[in-house]
Amino acid sequence: MSAVDSGTLSVMDEAEESCRRFSLVEIRRATNNFDDALIIGNGGFGKVYKGIINDGATTVAIKRLNAESKQGAKEFWTEISMLSKLRHTHLVSLIGYSDDCEEMILVYENMSNGSLADHLYKFSRKRNGNDIYHLTWEQRLKICTSAARGLDYLHNTEQSVIHRDVKPSNILLDENWIAKISDFGLSRRGSTSQTQTHVSTDVKGTFGYLDPQYFLTRRLTKKSDVYAFGVLLFEVLCSRPAVDLRVEEEQCNLAIWAQQCIKKGALDQIIDPSLRGQISAHHLKVFTAVAKKCLHNHPRGRPTMAEVVENLELLLASKGNIPQRKRTIIKNWVAKVALNYESASAFNTFDAGTVGYMDPEYLATAKLTVKSDVYSFGVLLLELLCGRKPMIFSGDEDEVNLVRWFKTNIEMGTIDQIIDPDLIHKIAPECLKEYVRIAENCVRDEGMERPLMDDVLGSLRFAMQLQEAWQIKFSEVVPTFSQQYLLQ
Repeated sequence: MSAVDSGTLSVMDEAEESCRRFSLVEIRRATNNFDDALIIGNGGFGKVYKGIINDGATTVAIKRLNAESKQGAKEFWTEISMLSKLRHTHLVSLIGYSDDCEEMILVYENMSNGSLADHLYKFSRKRNGNDIYHLTWEQRLKICTSAARGLDYLHNTEQSVIHRDVKPSNILLDENWIAKISDFGLSRRGSTSQTQTHVSTDVKGTFGYLDPQYFLTRRLTKKSDVYAFGVLLFEVLCSRPAVDLRVEEEQCNLAIWAQQCIKKGALDQIIDPSLRGQISAHHLKVFTAVAKKCLHNHPRGRPTMAEVVENLELLLASKGNIPQRKRTIIKNWVAKVALNYESASAFNTFDAGTVGYMDPEYLATAKLTVKSDVYSFGVLLLELLCGRKPMIFSGDEDEVNLVRWFKTNIEMGTIDQIIDPDLIHKIAPECLKEYVRIAENCVRDEGMERPLMDDVLGSLRFAMQLQEAWQIKFSEVVPTFSQQYLLQ
């Protein structure tokens, strides 16, 4: 470098602790002197080479940025600054960099399956001699969930990072198809103020993914990433880019076109043909509802990435390897109210007359109300907590009815004796206390004493926050609250 400012020196000092500073000689050796045969990516930013370091022991991806770009220099140091501080399963790891001889070179872990974009609409290309093929629906859902976890981490880390360029070409896939977010050159630290949720900045990003409010006001928020993620979800569903100038004008912008198709009830017309027969009506309804919510015109109307993660994880669980009984529970009720409240009316698979779930007030008066649903949902909460069915006729008489047994143990102060043994020591004490309070209120005998479902959902979100905070404090290997109760 010809000149090094104080900001750059600060980044170099910070990076020194967590990533390696390569000499240009080492980089040339790793790439066989920037051999074109080793190029695995090419764009306006420069070229990406497949390289080998550590005496052939480690395969890496080496990005060589165009040296003449002044903007590139700023993005180069921003990338190093961000990734030297951030570590997460779903973020690409920065191994090191080189700034020798005014070069701008970044060395990353190798992501052998390319980008999500490669597998959605770049089918003419080949990587490493292998054809790029269509992803299955389950693969796409896992990739979306992983990317959402990565964004949620960014938004909630101490640095409060806004990525600002969320798109399929920046979602990379490793050898096990694990998705990781890359390219932090445009990222910004978000506001950490309790009163101000945005940072004012020049508009940067990629057309088709830009938050309209950010574009109009220059106010960048975490919800700008959420908007871009909503576009990405539709790309995953439709296998076409966010902006396609080759099609008719009304179809050019994917986000606008997809929402128009939803209004017309013609969503089936835009789904990737290779996915037909793979997506259930339930999955399609919920997935598109999540995507549409992310694209809300006003940032306040969009979900947080934590909420997106929760929704996608539940959706993934409803098709995953979970016991049949719990899969049925998730399908009938958790999917109905916790995935997306807007689309709850689409799921009417629960039978209000099922023994064990039946509202006692309905049984006595034959009057079915929304509070009857609340009672049944309370029974579901108890099933997940206790790991048993609502009615068991083979045990002791006082344990036949789950709700009655639960209430008895509440009165006796022995609630710990009825919890599923698999959950012991995995539930935060404060979370358990809140969870039991929610369930107890839901299964009250009189409907007027039960909460509304909106209140139940709010309380469950608070319980999840308690669990997550406990896990961060004591152990990150404990399954999350939502995984523990809903994904088993």
